[in-house]
Amino acid sequence: AAIHAALEGMKHPDPIVRRVSTEIIGSYSTATDALVHALFDEDTGVRISALKGLSRLQASSALLDIASLLSAPQPDLRAQAVDSLRALTPYPRGLSALLTKMLDDEDARVRARAMVALLSIDPTHPSRSQLRQMSMIGDVDECVLALNALAEVGDPNALILFSTELNDEHAPIAVRCAAASALATCGNQAIPELTKTLATEHSSLKLNAACALGKIGDTSLPAVLGSLTEPDSEEGALLALGQLSAWKE
Repeated sequence: AAIHAALEGMKHPDPIVRRVSTEIIGSYSTATDALVHALFDEDTGVRISALKGLSRLQASSALLDIASLLSAPQPDLRAQAVDSLRALTPYPRGLSALLTKMLDDEDARVRARAMVALLSIDPTHPSRSQLRQMSMIGDVDECVLALNALAEVGDPNALILFSTELNDEHAPIAVRCAAASALATCGNQAIPELTKTLATEHSSLKLNAACALGKIGDTSLPAVLGSLTEPDSEEGALLALGQLSAWKE
């Protein structure tokens, strides 16, 4: 009955109902045909939900239909198609050829997702250098996308790169916040930089540093407790303590 209701909802004239129904149907292994059909819905949100559902179901039979969306006019749709292909393609060589073309996409998010996918296939792919360059000289949105991408794929120079962006007082706060969040992927090595950032006057940056320390885990507890004794760091340290399970216990 639930599947039937969701399938009927995918035909509803209201795109919001179609989106919700598509998300629901994406949980059922028998729904591949309906999700493939939804890839060509007039609403972008419905199509993105269908792509995510096909990825969850590991519906590799839909690869050709998904690949066709790499040329869709909507950048969000192209970006999700890249991620879905990455999740579903069992043999990366053919995928690499497809994604290399996406490095010239006009949209920065699509380019960033293509770089992440290519680096997941080959960690030595030259797109790593492109991401580093984007993180340093791109506009605000491009810098944030690149920092998030480098954190996702890992980078041998990540600690230096992220710390440099974090401490650049002339950089936009959005970029510094992205660098703080990215530092969580560097593990214990990032604790000193993040702890120092707890004293910043920017509330959003302080919160991102606290959350990053929480993601690193309880090994950051001694440094956070030490920050409680510093008046400038007290507020940030309390935010970080709220993220640590050892302190909550």
